[in-house]
Amino acid sequence: MKALLRTSGWLLLVLVVVVVSIGDEPVPSRRPDDAGAAWFEVVVEKPRSARAFGGLLPEGRFGIPPAALWFDHASPGAAVVDVAADRLALRADGWEFVLELGADGGVASGTHVVFPVELAERARVLRGLPATPPVGEARLVAGADGAFEGEFTFELPTCEDAETGKPVAWPSQPLTVRGSFAGLGAAR
Repeated sequence: MKALLRTSGWLLLVLVVVVVSIGDEPVPSRRPDDAGAAWFEVVVEKPRSARAFGGLLPEGRFGIPPAALWFDHASPGAAVVDVAADRLALRADGWEFVLELGADGGVASGTHVVFPVELAERARVLRGLPATPPVGEARLVAGADGAFEGEFTFELPTCEDAETGKPVAWPSQPLTVRGSFAGLGAAR
């Protein structure tokens, strides 16, 4: 009996190690083949605590939802709303992304992301807000042709219902927003 329990324990440990080592599927990048084309991508990564089974099981399998939400230039309704040296605003169906930079070049408090998510088997639209002061970094650079390119990473520790503005007790740890873009705002 002891040998059976010991063997079962080892098999369970090996199974957990294998499942954890599988890791997350990367978000597919749909950058255009044309090097001069305008493009962008925005990824909202859920913390492990907000993922099914603590993120131990691989996403997309067994009906487990993805660990990241995302949109890009090829998403339905995708558009560049505004781009300047201190601001980037993008949208797509169900999404609104605003990145504002302060005088120091860091992420500013006007930054937010509105995104669709399923919580407790119910479709919701949330607005993620940065901390005070915001945690993150961004780089927006204008090229000689007036086109902007750059990248960003910042945290959104607070979420509220986008319709009512009421705080939502999700997630328990900050969401991480990552992205990059190029060729935005150039006269074509």
